[in-house]
Amino acid sequence: MKLTIVLCFFITICAAQKREAIITFVDSTTFDGYAELTSLNRIKFRPNLEDKPDKLGPKEILQVEFIGSLNNTIYRYVRYKSKGIYMLLKVIEDGTLSLYVKERKRIKNNLGLPNKHFDESLNIPISRRSNEYEKYVEAYYLHDKDKSTLYGYINDKTLLETFNDCQILKEAVESGEFSDRSLEDWVWEYNYECGKN
Repeated sequence: MKLTIVLCFFITICAAQKREAIITFVDSTTFDGYAELTSLNRIKFRPNLEDKPDKLGPKEILQVEFIGSLNNTIYRYVRYKSKGIYMLLKVIEDGTLSLYVKERKRIKNNLGLPNKHFDESLNIPISRRSNEYEKYVEAYYLHDKDKSTLYGYINDKTLLETFNDCQILKEAVESGEFSDRSLEDWVWEYNYECGKN
């Protein structure tokens, strides 16, 4: 009985770390296999579970798409500013204007209070006393493909600059509607109303 429980726990941990995925290389070719995110903005990828994983970064791949039972989750390398720094961000909305999120997990201690923080790609808790996680958003990023601009701080001014070519949304921001709707809704509406998709 104990062996069965331990074996089920081990299989669950392994499956959570190596998920079925499709990677897209910088030359736009795709490859199926198994992937996991690392804590250093890299992706471990293997064609088969038996193979040794390769650690890949923004010089080799554009994105990884994890295959889910209900929907797929995409993480994409996005260039941050002009310094050539790439961040691996989760895609929320994709189009002429894309919305990305950097998520982190927080470990709850025995009192139920959040303590240490770590990247969501880590599947092992820092504290061995707790294995309860609470996801929270560290930051949202807007990426305008036409202007090759990535905005990390999003406010009315950023949205006015982004929606400059979309009169209906520009007027909505100027009238104070920004706080009435989610950022995801704004980006979707921009792509639907004014995007070039």
